[in-house]
Amino acid sequence: MEGYLFPGRYNLDPNGSASDILKQMVARFVQYAESSGLESKAEEADLEPAKVITLASLVQAEGGKPSDLPKISRVIYNRINIGMKLQFDTTLLYALGERRLAVTVADTKIDHPYNTYQHAGLTPGPISNPGEDAIEAALDPEDGKWLYFVATDPTNKVTKFAETYEEHAKNEREFEEWLAKQGGN
Repeated sequence: MEGYLFPGRYNLDPNGSASDILKQMVARFVQYAESSGLESKAEEADLEPAKVITLASLVQAEGGKPSDLPKISRVIYNRINIGMKLQFDTTLLYALGERRLAVTVADTKIDHPYNTYQHAGLTPGPISNPGEDAIEAALDPEDGKWLYFVATDPTNKVTKFAETYEEHAKNEREFEEWLAKQGGN
C-alpha cells in the first residue's frame, strides 16, 4: 500500500473500518492519477508510473518545503545519471523501521534493498505516500547541477543544496551545529 495512500483531508465515517479508510485513500490516489494524466506524463518522462511514485515517495520523505521538492528530485536524477548512490537517511531509516534525524555509520552497513548507502538507484518501491507536489516534482525536476542536500534547520524546514562535496560538508557542519543546540537528538 505504501505509495498509493493519497495524503489529504478525508471525511471519515466514525464507524468505518480501517479497510474502508484505506480503500478511500487508494481511490483518491486513482482519481488523482487519472485526472492528472500520471501515466502519460510518466511515459513522457520515460519512466514507468510505479517508478514515478517510488521517486516521488523519496522526494516526499526528504522534503521540508514544497519549493524544495523539485530540487530534491533533481538531486535524485543527477545522482542516478552518474551512477552515484543516493545515500538517503530516509531510505535507511525506512529499512530499519525507525524515525530519527541522524543515522550512524553502523546503520549504513545493514544489508537491505532499501539501504541506498549500499545499493545504487531507486529503492524497490515507495517509502512514503507522496502528495501531488512530490509527484509533480518527480515528473518535472528543477534544472540544476546539485548532487547534495541537507536540512540544516529541520525545525524551520531549511534545506541547503550543493554541487560539490566541499559545499555539502559545510552544510552538514551547519546541521551538526543545529543538532548540538537541540541536545543532540
